[in-house]
Amino acid sequence: MENNQNFNPLKPDEIQNMLDSFESDENDILKIPLMLITDPQFKDLSSDAKILYSLLLHRTGLSPKNGWIDQNNHTYVIYTIEQIMKDLNCWQNKAIKAMRELKDIGLVKSVRRGQGKADLIYVTHFANVCRKT
Repeated sequence: MENNQNFNPLKPDEIQNMLDSFESDENDILKIPLMLITDPQFKDLSSDAKILYSLLLHRTGLSPKNGWIDQNNHTYVIYTIEQIMKDLNCWQNKAIKAMRELKDIGLVKSVRRGQGKADLIYVTHFANVCRKT
């Protein structure tokens, strides 16, 4: 179909609810790296784990604002299982399983702090995850 600015398949009452080309980037949108969907290395990763990874990426971007940078200048995230349960709208077992999947494949590493404190979660860039042989 050619790009015709006069063509509009929507009814007038439907148009007001549609995003236009300027608004689509203004929303706080969670992005899932395409590689997690298309690369065979991630085929066994559950959808919950992929969404959790995207949430962790989003939070990593906020880490400097929270002062979550270690002595080696690496950002980390503090994200409790309870927060994950709320964000994924799931039970504890599913939240733990999704986090375990990310750890097992090497997308995240957590550092225990003990004494009831939440773990520090370091997020690995998905393109840097080594393939298991």
